Amino acid sequence: MNAQKLTVCLVCSHGGHLTELLLMKPAYEAHNWFLITYDCERTRALGCRKYLVPHFPRNVLKALPAAWIMWRAFWRERPDVVVSTGSEPALIAFFWALLFGARRVFIEITAQFDTPTLTGRLLYPVSNRFYVQNRETLAAYGPRAEFHGGLL
Repeated sequence: MNAQKLTVCLVCSHGGHLTELLLMKPAYEAHNWFLITYDCERTRALGCRKYLVPHFPRNVLKALPAAWIMWRAFWRERPDVVVSTGSEPALIAFFWALLFGARRVFIEITAQFDTPTLTGRLLYPVSNRFYVQNRETLAAYGPRAEFHGGLL
């Protein structure tokens, strides 16, 4: 019996968050997947289906064009699940995921040990699955946080 092919939206910022998501490729490469991330030289060079958004670190006005691009991506792609390792784009993408009925999976970055990230704190309540990559980070979140090892 073949497993159902999902449409997976991967969303993250363009640095280490992106590196960690790319390390997970064996988990999503058999599915229809696309990436939402910041527009920069590194992300433009990626050979995958992608939606690049302007950089908007903690700036609501600069986030509006990114929100529009993400809405168009969700409308076009209709993802079944959204997976993120964090930073600002994840906040908007999880909002659209809620409205479009997509499941939401958040993976806290490896560098986080005893305190949660701002993105993690904001997305923990709306995530269907929430993973941490260090045992120490479990105490920083509630009982729904899961540890199954790290990506690095």
